[in-house]
Amino acid sequence: MKFLQKQSRRAEKQRQKEEFRKEKEMTRQKAANERATSRRIAREYMELVEDERLELMELAAQSKGLPSMLCLDSDTLQQVESFRVCMCCEQ
Repeated sequence: MKFLQKQSRRAEKQRQKEEFRKEKEMTRQKAANERATSRRIAREYMELVEDERLELMELAAQSKGLPSMLCLDSDTLQQVESFRVCMCCEQ
C-alpha cells in the first residue's frame, strides 16, 4: 500500500513538473512572438518615417527649383519638416 502511495505521489510530482515545463515553454514562446511582432512593427514604422522624410525632401527640392533632393543645403534639410504643410495641401 505504501509503495503504491509513493508511486502515485511520484507520478503526480512528475506530471506537475512536466505541466510547469510546458507552461514555461509556452510563456517563452509567447514572449518571443511578441518581440518579433514588436520588431516588425518598429521596422514598418521606420520605413514609413523614412518614406515620409524622402517625400518632404523631394518637395523641398521642387519648391526651391532644384533638380534633385541631393542638391538641398543643410539649412533646408534641417527645416524639411516645414514642408509638411505643403505636402498636406497636395493630397
